[in-house]
Amino acid sequence: MILLMMAIMNRWSIILVDVEADFLEGQLDEDIYIEFPEGIKFLEEQIADQIGKLNQAMYGLVQSARKFYKMITLYLVECLVFDKCKNEPFLLKRKNIVIGLYVDDLMIIGEKLELEEFVNKFETEFKIRKNELVTEFIGCEFQW
Repeated sequence: MILLMMAIMNRWSIILVDVEADFLEGQLDEDIYIEFPEGIKFLEEQIADQIGKLNQAMYGLVQSARKFYKMITLYLVECLVFDKCKNEPFLLKRKNIVIGLYVDDLMIIGEKLELEEFVNKFETEFKIRKNELVTEFIGCEFQW
């Protein structure tokens, strides 16, 4: 993983941040209709051959993750003056901080003081869980 190699080579700190799933509460920009899944016994007679319209985003919906990505990158670029990498849209950089963004998980590397200052500011805008011991990120396991 590029970010881990950069952190090791520069002797930077690493923090993993998981943004709480608030993005699931977002309103949709388009109309999305779904078929009701089988097994809803108490509704089967009433909803046979019917579809439902979603009022808000739900887990697993591609639009939810896309909308959250747009919102968080807009915040990072416009408010916190990060630059998006042209070749890797999931990477953002500012001075001595680099962020790898995957849906609502961020791996943030940088010089310790700058990194802590950034995470504290980020925490005022988003409800997060942070972890300074990297053992797993997007399906990759790490041993130190």
